Amino acid sequence: MDDTRKDIMKIKINKMKFFGYHGLYDVEKENGQNFVVNIVVESASQDKCGDNIEDMIDYVKIAEQAKVIFYQSRYNLIETLAIDISEEIMKNRKVDSITVSIKKVSPPIDLDLESIEVEYSKNR
Repeated sequence: MDDTRKDIMKIKINKMKFFGYHGLYDVEKENGQNFVVNIVVESASQDKCGDNIEDMIDYVKIAEQAKVIFYQSRYNLIETLAIDISEEIMKNRKVDSITVSIKKVSPPIDLDLESIEVEYSKNR
């Protein structure tokens, strides 16, 4: 048996929908567009310490942090936005790793495509 294995708790926040003015092109900055944000955080799970949110990672706070970062600045690159969201959430020492994906639902590209998406992962 592997004694180095850790039990992992994953928290997934799926398909948060935001409207924003992020993008490199003038049309994105002027008209805005829809974005979909997904977040997965992982933490080495602890023994059950009671049924208290103080003992765990609060996904409501994570979603709120993502929303605040999304709206506090306009970004040319959604890659930078994903990094900034990750950095803010990783300030919580209970979070061991995070993956943030940001999808442009209707990117201003003259191609038949569903979306453009970036994904950024960070580990402690």
